[in-house]
Amino acid sequence: MIAKTTSDKEILEMYLNYESVEKGLSANTLESYKRDILIYIDFLSRNKKKILKATRKDIENFLTERKNSGSKSRTVARNKVSIVNLYKFLLMENYLSKNPTDNLEVIRLKRTLPESLTTKEVDDLLSVHNEKTDKGLRDKAIFELMYSSGLRVSEICSIRVEDIVFEEKYLKICGKGKRERIVPINDEALDILKRYIQTSRIVMVKGKDTRELFLNFRGDKISRVGIWKIVKETMKKSGISKNVYPHTLRHSFATHLIQHGADLRAVQRMLGHSDITTTEIYTHVDSSHLKKQMTKHPKYTEE
Repeated sequence: MIAKTTSDKEILEMYLNYESVEKGLSANTLESYKRDILIYIDFLSRNKKKILKATRKDIENFLTERKNSGSKSRTVARNKVSIVNLYKFLLMENYLSKNPTDNLEVIRLKRTLPESLTTKEVDDLLSVHNEKTDKGLRDKAIFELMYSSGLRVSEICSIRVEDIVFEEKYLKICGKGKRERIVPINDEALDILKRYIQTSRIVMVKGKDTRELFLNFRGDKISRVGIWKIVKETMKKSGISKNVYPHTLRHSFATHLIQHGADLRAVQRMLGHSDITTTEIYTHVDSSHLKKQMTKHPKYTEE
């Protein structure tokens, strides 16, 4: 029986050992399970829960959070399989008397409105980075583009220096499905990009023939994991309590455009959505914003 002092990560190691020895799963499959369950453990930790004490509702909330963070449906489905298999192991080994994942396969993940930041919160995030350092200037440029141009993380990683047309103030982006689109860049973002390219990027490239815009300190293009780390680090410094993901800045970009009267078709083109119904969710976000503003009217505040 697992001792009360056994940590969640120790439980994970026991489970992975079982899957490796008893089932002979491949290294890639084991790594996939490990990655998914570590994300789940992080979620439980943030909610002051442990694997053995988690309820069906906790697992449902975790999967909903994953979906709302911008994860693809297939990724969420894989997360679910990893957790279900973990709890099957714990039940089989009598570590639990009841499986919290029973009937989990019939749970329908709700499509809720994406969380966005206020303009002040965005300003707070953008003020965190020290532009006098190479890392700070690079990170500030990444945040500026994610918010002011609404780019996906994969797009940030893949931008090349020549994709920026400084004179015309736009970016050439190759998005999902290799669809190309033109995205405008504001003056502030352009200024930061110029300074980054002329100074910090020269230091980071280390003489390599690397054309990607954003690099790590080995001279290679920055990875999705690298950007996740930058976002996490920035959030910690900012003191903002919301759960913010790289995709949150994209959501905020679209939400603020709609709130300020931008045309839905224009927002669709800037985001690179193939179907306008995907963009229409931001009209619901705007409605939610308007309802909150209405409560400030004297009619709604009278006793």
